[in-house]
Amino acid sequence: MAIVRYVKARDRRCRFRGCRRAAVHCDLDHTIAFPSGPTDVTNLHCLCRYHHRIKTHAAWTVRRNPDGTLTWTSPRGKHTAPNSTTRGRMGASPARCTIIIFD
Repeated sequence: MAIVRYVKARDRRCRFRGCRRAAVHCDLDHTIAFPSGPTDVTNLHCLCRYHHRIKTHAAWTVRRNPDGTLTWTSPRGKHTAPNSTTRGRMGASPARCTIIIFD
């Protein structure tokens, strides 16, 4: 549960470019698909159900950049430029984002 709370607090909203759906209403998605990729905060991001489904079923792909931004590639090969919408909380990468969780 701590991983879920951390990623949702870090991302604040769906990480698909331009989507503003709040993270509390999002799924967690692996950047590198499970089981090839780890289930940890560096490989997870929030996606609303719609964008989660198009990534899974419509051949969209995503790559995490070193600064924490995501680059999306459409089924036709078009890349989206990273922007603040595709970054984690306040533009911070996971390595620079500190979230304190009180249980």
